[in-house]
Amino acid sequence: GFAIIFIFLLLLSFQLIWQSEKNMIYVGMARETAHQLGTPVSSIMGWHKLLYDNTRDKESILESMDKDILRLTEISERFSKIGSKPKFELINIYSLINDSIEYMKNRLPKNSKISIYLEGDTNTQMNGNTILLKWALENILKNSIDAIGVNEGSIKILIENNNESTQLNI
Repeated sequence: GFAIIFIFLLLLSFQLIWQSEKNMIYVGMARETAHQLGTPVSSIMGWHKLLYDNTRDKESILESMDKDILRLTEISERFSKIGSKPKFELINIYSLINDSIEYMKNRLPKNSKISIYLEGDTNTQMNGNTILLKWALENILKNSIDAIGVNEGSIKILIENNNESTQLNI
């Protein structure tokens, strides 16, 4: 009887631990979603205010708003892909990395001393999911920028293609 009670309590505790870990994953995803949505939403709010205050630069303001709306669309697509099987397509990896670099450069402070370089074959292609790869690259770049901090530094991304595989060196 004691062994059965012990096994029952052991199974119950494993189930509680598993449920707790699952809840922590959901909490983490909710925080990441809020963080990802916060930047473009606050940016759109600022552009909206500028649109009312500044009647001369409407074209550039609307262009910036379009970029932020596109960013919100990307974020919603990213989170909709979580848990689903990714669809692969042939993509130009150089263009994908370059887009991520340009996005990150635009988010750096004006007085930043961080340089980001991309080298390699501009025609290198690979099978992958554009949305998920771009998300991963942006996270790698964010982590690299955070590691450099306020110091002067550079991030160099090198694409090497040897016909059998494509290798990224960051």
